Amino acid sequence: MNQFENEDTAFFERIRETINLIGNQNKASAQMGIAVSSVARWYRGESDPSRTNLVKLARAAGVNVQWLATGEGAQYPTPSPE
Repeated sequence: MNQFENEDTAFFERIRETINLIGNQNKASAQMGIAVSSVARWYRGESDPSRTNLVKLARAAGVNVQWLATGEGAQYPTPSPE
């Protein structure tokens, strides 16, 4: 397995983890306003979400979009000081 295949595998693992944080594919689909068939393809690693949909998924689950996209940084945002 080459570096790109490893990165793809890790990316789709983060996608699955994020969808599971929301609850399941149906809940993620409804929360984001995206067809469940699209979410199912991401979950199975058959297609990548667009940039817009990646941001929607991160927001719906409350995770950092940078972590979701690259695996870098913290999974969850740190609360800002009040």
